[in-house]
Amino acid sequence: MKVRRLTLPALLALAVLLPLVPASADDTPLPKFAFLTHEDGPFHSAIRSAEVMEEEFPFADFRLVVAGEVLRYLASSDRADAWTQRATQAGITIEACGLSLREEQISAEQLPEGITTVPEGIMRMYQLALLDYVTLSP
Repeated sequence: MKVRRLTLPALLALAVLLPLVPASADDTPLPKFAFLTHEDGPFHSAIRSAEVMEEEFPFADFRLVVAGEVLRYLASSDRADAWTQRATQAGITIEACGLSLREEQISAEQLPEGITTVPEGIMRMYQLALLDYVTLSP
């Protein structure tokens, strides 16, 4: 299976060019997007991009997998709670890499409310790709 990857500019173009995909009772597939980030800059960009896409795809499923350095930001920054709430309001599910949490010596309880953990971030991205998520990169 070929993994599809889009850059943020391509993601924004996709949001503008593709028609709105409504939810339907006939199992019409809804758009699904997954984004992996290790830094706080792309973390913020992913949330802003998903907010824009939410306007075009209000029924889409957005996943943001976070690993590495961004976990320190999420565990210690006062602004992290506001960004996490913003993500939740935009319909984004944030998943933290358990391996990175252990490496950074951060407990899941230190993360803002609403962030779930997965055993390993890269493996989660492979799982999402197999579930037909369009995987995005900064």
